[in-house]
Amino acid sequence: MGGIRTATAKGLPWRLLLTAGGLLSLAAALLALSAPASAAGSGDWPPPASGDWWISNPTTVSNETVVVNGTLYVYYTSLSLDNVTLLINSTAGATRGIQVYWAPSVLTVNNSQVTTWDARYRFFWYTYGALRVERSDVQRMADYGIYTYSGNLVMRDNTIHNGSYGGISAYYSDSQPAMELLNNTLYDIDYFAVFLQVYSYYGAGAGPHDLGADFVMRGNTVRDNIGGGI
Repeated sequence: MGGIRTATAKGLPWRLLLTAGGLLSLAAALLALSAPASAAGSGDWPPPASGDWWISNPTTVSNETVVVNGTLYVYYTSLSLDNVTLLINSTAGATRGIQVYWAPSVLTVNNSQVTTWDARYRFFWYTYGALRVERSDVQRMADYGIYTYSGNLVMRDNTIHNGSYGGISAYYSDSQPAMELLNNTLYDIDYFAVFLQVYSYYGAGAGPHDLGADFVMRGNTVRDNIGGGI
């Protein structure tokens, strides 16, 4: 028993070996935790080197910096971006951007940054389907900013700034899902931060009628804009 307590085949005390092994295991675990998350993409990934990026199959991208040398189209399918820096390469001759087609098109953006490759230019963002943006930074928008023609919109915990005219704009019909704008910060926008307009197809001659559209706005911060807030 004495030999077991005091030495190993390599002639080192067993307590020293256990301590060293534990330190090595701890170091390996810390290294794994500190390593950057691996980049990944599936579906219509990667984008083309030039021209528009068409998403026509379910696509996911994570932990990537993506430069789009054209316009990003989500075409009757889904695109999910997580921890992505998305750079739209607008130029002096062409303002490019993002367009989400009608349902069932869905664009989901989480923990990401969406802006332009060149700080001198802006990008457009038009949505006709569903849009979910959370914990992200969006800047250098053109026109009405993040412009949706659908009430199927969730914006939560984002920073939206440096817009040429608007921050978030929604122009949508009645009887759509409840829109949610929660805990966003909007600033440095040249006109308005948020614009909402609900319409119907009844026409002027239909007489009085009800519009059934719900939206939730809570905890948003609006500051340092040239024009109005909401």
